[in-house]
This record gives sequence, C-alpha cells and structure tokens, in this order.
Amino acid sequence: MNGLCPPVCLALLLAASGCANPPPTPHMSDHQVTARGYDSGGEFCSDFRLTPSQARVFFERARPVSAAELHDRFNHLPCWVRGSVRVGQDVLAWEVRAGGTARLISSDGNVRLLACSTCNDLLRGNEEPPLPRR
Repeated sequence: MNGLCPPVCLALLLAASGCANPPPTPHMSDHQVTARGYDSGGEFCSDFRLTPSQARVFFERARPVSAAELHDRFNHLPCWVRGSVRVGQDVLAWEVRAGGTARLISSDGNVRLLACSTCNDLLRGNEEPPLPRR
C-alpha cells in the first residue's frame, strides 16, 4: 500500500457522496442585463429588477451550491432577470431569481448553480446597493 491511497480514497469518497465543495465562482466582468420577467403565476413580482451593478454585487456575494442545497435551502421564485457576463474570453449567460438563486450558463452549455443568502438588499427593490467595503 502506498502513502497516497488514504488521501485519494478520501477525496473519491467525498466526491461520490456529494460532500465535495463546488469550484469557486470565476472572476467576472462586463455584467449586462438583457431581459426580465416572471414565470406563470409570478405576476406579484412583475417589478423585480436588477441593474448591471446590482448583478455584479450579487455575483460577488453568491457562492456555488449543489442542486440539493439549492432545493433545500432557497426559494425558487418565479421572478427573474437575465443577462450576460464576461469570464476571461468567454461570455456566459446568467439568470438571477428573486429568491437569491442564480444560474451561470457557459457557451458550451455547462450550468453552474449559485445562491446568495446575503443579497436581500439587492433583491427587494430597485435601489442601488451600498458600495461594498474594501
């Protein structure tokens, strides 16, 4: 038995059990808003909006989540804002929902799920958020 087996086995077990952490969100720039709307039954949130700067702050605060965590810990509301963002040379599509959830879709169709539990100030109205402290 070599000395690499325990760490490798542990990593494989964590990945297989779904305990592995999703990769971090990549650096993003040039946030654009392209559409907003709501799914059937979402008339109550027809005024849900995000500006490009609010979208930037949302993605700075959001963290990658698994589908199970998204389902169990966050509300999937019918209101959404869609846009695009540059990551390196690629342009990704995004969708942010009023419940604090988001999807990033790469040009090859890969989907990354994100959620933000500290974004209520961005999602509840049309006010510009305070500038983040640096």
